[in-house]
Amino acid sequence: MGYQEERGRLEELATSDDVTQEQRDAAAEVLLKLFDDQIGAILNKMKARTQEYNAFISKLKGVVGKIEANQITDAMAEMDKTVTNINNAAE
Repeated sequence: MGYQEERGRLEELATSDDVTQEQRDAAAEVLLKLFDDQIGAILNKMKARTQEYNAFISKLKGVVGKIEANQITDAMAEMDKTVTNINNAAE
């Protein structure tokens, strides 16, 4: 069962009149934990993407430096490699 389905089941339990207050409280507590875990996962992905982005920017600065120094062939090869790596990481 997926995250959304489980979350829906927990929301039903947390508001159901057919279960005890203790069960409703437990369901609500698990919902909060799931939410916190989901937010944590999103933040971790954002952090990883930020690190990739910063590395990409750093490499691009190196490429620009080589272009400015008239080393265009090396710079283009490095740019191609960098873009390929970013594309592979995104998949």
